[in-house]
Amino acid sequence: MPNANSSRERNVKQFYIYAIRTLHFAALAGHSERTRRGKKEILFSELPSSDARRLHSSSSPYTCDKIFTVLDYEIVVQNEELADALSQLTEHRRNIILLKYFLKWTDEKIAKALESRRTTINGRRYAALKTLRKLYEENDGG
Repeated sequence: MPNANSSRERNVKQFYIYAIRTLHFAALAGHSERTRRGKKEILFSELPSSDARRLHSSSSPYTCDKIFTVLDYEIVVQNEELADALSQLTEHRRNIILLKYFLKWTDEKIAKALESRRTTINGRRYAALKTLRKLYEENDGG
């Protein structure tokens, strides 16, 4: 039996050494990642005022957000241009876009909810995106 015990002790020691090394290198990797980030990142309070003004958002809590209702979900669109463009789409195409990109639904889930085929949803989404792109280009004067 001494052989079995020494073999077991050797396995335990090897595992112990492996665990210690793994933890040690994980700690080193975490420390070097924090150091690397610290060199690249800067606190917002330490930014020069010119950069802070450039990053300032002009949105206020009192802006008029557009709310679309799709399948008992209320979807808030904060971008006024996007909300206007979405308003110009047909309701079915708008619903597909909102479900896909705002609620992150798959085409299969949208098809089931709207009682349609997945390929139909895919085609209508493509057409809606094409229309949205066209509306944006018209608004930009391009």
